[in-house]
Amino acid sequence: MCVAFTVLLLLVYGLMLAFGVGVWKASGRNRRLKVVGGLIVGVAVLALTVGQFAAMRMRGTEQGLAGALHLVEGMVAMLMVFSSMGIAATALGRRFRLYTIATIVLVLGFGAWSTLEVSQVEQGLATPWLGVKERIFWYGYQSWYVVLAPCPNPRYVVAVTAHVPGGAGGSVAAGITSGSRSPEGAIAAFNTGAEFFPTT
Repeated sequence: MCVAFTVLLLLVYGLMLAFGVGVWKASGRNRRLKVVGGLIVGVAVLALTVGQFAAMRMRGTEQGLAGALHLVEGMVAMLMVFSSMGIAATALGRRFRLYTIATIVLVLGFGAWSTLEVSQVEQGLATPWLGVKERIFWYGYQSWYVVLAPCPNPRYVVAVTAHVPGGAGGSVAAGITSGSRSPEGAIAAFNTGAEFFPTT
């Protein structure tokens, strides 16, 4: 059971690593989203390395050095998570910003509420609803990644000068907005359009 759970965690954080790389690549020239992608990669790498040696001990026992390392690793990871959320909120639209703020407030609230029962956990005492509070904390920020996934898709505007035969000015400036995630893709989209709408 322990081995299966470890394999599952490695799979999940491996996918998170790939997601962070995807966010970075899809960010185009948006530097803030590149930072977000880098932070997501950092969280995944931290979990795949330090996290594998800093597991919590069984309930009702002293956490010791492993528990302390788990706490430190968790604090660093959460700092990176909330930093990425805050930066992404400034880089994307108003609705995403409001959703991010609400998520941060919810997650921090339930996270702080859960820490109030740490001593009961170490003593092996009953902690009703602690599991629910912890899951709201974890799934709250993890669901944020699901909402983030389709967002880093900046659009590029390709400015061109097209000669208009017989025109008084000789040429006009035109702009095409492309859904491409790279300037090269936007230029390719323009070239494709130019085949259908030749200027000469």
